[in-house]
Amino acid sequence: MQKGITMSGPQRDDIDIILNGESTKIYASQGQQRTSVLSMKLAEIDLMKDETGEYPVLLLDDVLSELDDNRREYLLDSIEGIQTLITSTERRFFTRSSEGSAFFHVESGKIKRQEM
Repeated sequence: MQKGITMSGPQRDDIDIILNGESTKIYASQGQQRTSVLSMKLAEIDLMKDETGEYPVLLLDDVLSELDDNRREYLLDSIEGIQTLITSTERRFFTRSSEGSAFFHVESGKIKRQEM
């Protein structure tokens, strides 16, 4: 509490993903790094569904800006039907809406629902 941040927990874990014998931290582009992490996250939610019978709520913080168009579309297709909260600074990344989708704009601590 003195430092004002969390000093331990899973968010502080450092995982090195090895692809073709090389660390993605060193040899992969930022988009490739993000894709490898997202692949693990998608596999994790499938495992959780297998264990519990339900998908967990998926939280994705500003992932779309670091993906190319094809990877962005693949991700959005992959999470179809899974309750997901995605933060982004760019509305343009959301070119389609699914049933039950909602958009919110947060500014100066105020939340406003936006039309699709």
